[in-house]
Amino acid sequence: MIINVSQLLKEHIGSTRRYNVDGEEGFPYKGKVVLVRTDKGLLVSGALVTTLKTVCSRCLCDFDYELFIDFDEEFLLHREEGAFVINEHREIDLSEVTREYTLLTEPMKPLCSKDCAGLCSQCGKNLNLVTCDCIKEIDPRLAVLASLAKDRL
Repeated sequence: MIINVSQLLKEHIGSTRRYNVDGEEGFPYKGKVVLVRTDKGLLVSGALVTTLKTVCSRCLCDFDYELFIDFDEEFLLHREEGAFVINEHREIDLSEVTREYTLLTEPMKPLCSKDCAGLCSQCGKNLNLVTCDCIKEIDPRLAVLASLAKDRL
């Protein structure tokens, strides 16, 4: 999403603009962005929500994951290494900020639900959909712990 900030840059430090954003930068997103004039450029604060298509790390099923993205970044008038810049047309492009913060916010091991049963380690069936008849063998090194658990029940 590109926002023209030429008028805001003419105003005094501390001036603010608020925008509702609704776009698609490889994935759909909605939210609010606040721009504040600083001595070096603009401070951009955003609160966005998007839905990513991902795969559950337990059962390997595709599902939609709702992701909330919050960010605060400064866009500078002059080019500095590693900084976001206001271009020569006095515009800011939020696509790279949105992409980076989506990658940072995305979970490493997404789950389709908190109680996802996953796959059977022996036959590979999705235990959320079916019950398998596999015999669950206990690792002999953990057999003592299993007997302790039975005693407590």
